[in-house]
Amino acid sequence: MKIRFTNNSLNTAERKNGVNVIYSAAKRSFPRIRWLIIVGIVISPLLFFLGMILLNTLYIENTGYVHSLHTHIFAIEDGRVEQLFYHRFSPIDSGAQILSFSPHSSQVYQENPISLPPSSEREDETIHILKERIGSEEREASRAYTKLENMRQLMQRGAATSREVDAARRVYMGHRNTLQSLLREYGTRTKNINTEDQPLTAAAGSHRYTEPYTAPWNGRIIKQHAEPGEWLKRHDRLVTLQKNPAEYTIRLSIKPQQLSHIQENTVMKLSSQTGGDIRARVISLDPYIPPEELQERPYFFQDSRHITILLEPMETLPEQFRIIGLPLTSRNPRFSFLYKIREFQRKNIRPLFTL
Repeated sequence: MKIRFTNNSLNTAERKNGVNVIYSAAKRSFPRIRWLIIVGIVISPLLFFLGMILLNTLYIENTGYVHSLHTHIFAIEDGRVEQLFYHRFSPIDSGAQILSFSPHSSQVYQENPISLPPSSEREDETIHILKERIGSEEREASRAYTKLENMRQLMQRGAATSREVDAARRVYMGHRNTLQSLLREYGTRTKNINTEDQPLTAAAGSHRYTEPYTAPWNGRIIKQHAEPGEWLKRHDRLVTLQKNPAEYTIRLSIKPQQLSHIQENTVMKLSSQTGGDIRARVISLDPYIPPEELQERPYFFQDSRHITILLEPMETLPEQFRIIGLPLTSRNPRFSFLYKIREFQRKNIRPLFTL
């Protein structure tokens, strides 16, 4: 004998013998869909973290940045930037003169401060005030230059931005221009020293000449490291020149264990915080990186425990990706069988999204 029991409490009528049942079972029932919604809201954070743990277990997130073929124009010796003929983002032809530079030979440059003429008994108070202002402004210029050098070193280590370096340079150039103006005024009043276009540490009446710096290829200036009238040391950068047409590549940092899965011509998908994705293929697993480029790497890329590989975009880079140093991320499988699945999908299934 089979006994079947059906709970019809949820279907109990709300009216009985023509009288409304206020607390009937039908009124007390709660729809199942509402319970599912509440349970889903409660456990959604748990599902999210479980998904992130699974994703990080199967995949490794690699960081990289956009790089472009460019070169730096350096000062061959100590001297002063006389004039810049091109400014930032200006196109330039091969062999064109970028700037004029005044180097200082041993006869021109002297490691002695400016020697002002001795004060005489008939020296008026204006000359005395000018000498005090010159001394004060010289000390301020020296402090500003020291701060500028410190900011440049901090930027190389990733602890300062180019905007902060530019601000320090403007402060330094402001003190320089003020000092030059005071020196010219002093020279006019005393008529014993001509300080026109003289450096802080140069003797009066030194012979000066200019040396042209030309562009090695067609391109454009993407960064200006010095201002007209600024004094630089040997090997200081003057400008950074980008080749035209621009040849963009991607530097990607990977872990050593990934070398067993990543080979040349391996296709990767990279994304940026600015939006959009690009596809690139590996062209070198051991690229040569010049020493000056090692200093320019972004701070998030200076991990000695990782290996740098070189990728080439498989399509023309969109405008938002044409930024040197733009951070990129690539999520790659941790295990080799996931690479095989992804390659099978690309060649056969061609899904709307890839692993």
